Amino acid sequence: MNIRINPRIKRFDKALRGAFIEKAVAENKMIVRAAMIFIIIAELINIIRVLFLSNSGLGTFNNRVYFTFYIVYFAGAVLVLALDLFARLSSRGSYALYTVAAVSALFWHTFFDMYDIYASDVRGYFNIIIAMFIICSLITIDSWCAIGSLAVCATMFITFLIEHASSGEISNFLSVTLLCMLIHFVRVYALYDRIEKERQIADMRKEIEEQKSFKLSAEQYELLGRQDNNMITFEWDIEKDRVRFSDEWTKNFSDSTDIDGLSKKLESSRILDKGSVPVLKSCIRDIKAGKALQTCDLMLRDRMDTPRWFELRFITQRKLSGRPTYGVGFLFDVTDKKNRITRLEREIQTDRFTGLFNKFSIESYGERMIYELGCDCVFTAIIIDLDGLREINDEYGHPGGDHVIKRLSEIIRQNLPFGARAGRIGGDEFIIMLKCGSVDEAIPVAEKILDGVKAIELDGKPIGASCSIGIAHTRAGELSYGELYRKADEALYEVKRSGKSSIVVV
Repeated sequence: MNIRINPRIKRFDKALRGAFIEKAVAENKMIVRAAMIFIIIAELINIIRVLFLSNSGLGTFNNRVYFTFYIVYFAGAVLVLALDLFARLSSRGSYALYTVAAVSALFWHTFFDMYDIYASDVRGYFNIIIAMFIICSLITIDSWCAIGSLAVCATMFITFLIEHASSGEISNFLSVTLLCMLIHFVRVYALYDRIEKERQIADMRKEIEEQKSFKLSAEQYELLGRQDNNMITFEWDIEKDRVRFSDEWTKNFSDSTDIDGLSKKLESSRILDKGSVPVLKSCIRDIKAGKALQTCDLMLRDRMDTPRWFELRFITQRKLSGRPTYGVGFLFDVTDKKNRITRLEREIQTDRFTGLFNKFSIESYGERMIYELGCDCVFTAIIIDLDGLREINDEYGHPGGDHVIKRLSEIIRQNLPFGARAGRIGGDEFIIMLKCGSVDEAIPVAEKILDGVKAIELDGKPIGASCSIGIAHTRAGELSYGELYRKADEALYEVKRSGKSSIVVV
């Protein structure tokens, strides 16, 4: 796995650290509370079982040891839950509490399993493995803390297992430990990477907003235009509707620096993109209404007909009556910033392996589209799940399974109707969402995908791939996104139960 560490992340500045803690606490809160409640109930049952349901109660040393384990775990869970619910901890306090709880649980399971094996010679099933997977895949804490705790616990446990387990069991446990470490590291790195991208977007937006609030005099505009080749200065005689641009305008857009009757030439302009016409009209209305500072973003087409984004800033000069009569401004090229923001937003929304929307983005899209759904159409969800991917992995290795997932994403993209969206919502599970006149319009799309998956080849030979597809639909006001998803998922599992490689519509 090729993981590139962002140099800004390596600096580990305080702002990034604070954002990580905030997101980690938000992700951990419900998981930790649910886990503590489960532990309290489970250990209470174990305590009752030792005290009242065993023949010897606390009369044997073995029962007293187990009882001590149960009472310690029970008390710890009660303490963590009470502090989390009632102590009004800060984000850093909550983060420290969750970290201590996770590490303590890991050590408890380590010592408990060691004693359990010693006392009853239980082999082949270790509770510590479950604890390791839960902590690494669900709880977000610092990698050094999680991986360090895993290393210490694994070392103690493997040392203990040398006299109580086979070499195969020890090897399997070591493999699971390393896998857990990798899972946790990748999760934490992905969170830091997402925070860093969000911060870059926020910084760029802040920079643009700061530029918009920058007020300059006519003389400063002229001087600035001479010093910055990316900036086009202009003067607008509002009463005569006449605009005069700086020489930079002729280099990029037109042979003439003067435009008479600007307001009447917007619709027929080759330079102003059609989508920006209403924006500039609104800007002109605000200027004529007396707004002192006006800013907006416009798309202009240069001499090569290449679209470029410019930020327009304009300051008016008024008569004593308050009527705007004259103004100066400039056009600042923000194409690169727009493209960088768009690219970063796309990265956050996209599943990197398939290029489709990720789970969060496609679910947000579905919720928004159902909310905006009109009365004359239906909204359809098509869930696609690969059949037998584990068998393909066993026969061809994980590269073979990855090839099938990649090809399925390409098949979905090739058969995606206009206006539809597709996303990856699980390892081998995908969803397509589309508005249409009838759910029947979704069936040909599903059939093409079904046939396309069957035709997937590896090295020129059929790989034996297939998929199951469930389809559900709703009209305005009938189902929420969650309800629509559950209906499509039920249809999918009906296919799975009836032999797979088919389509069910509900």
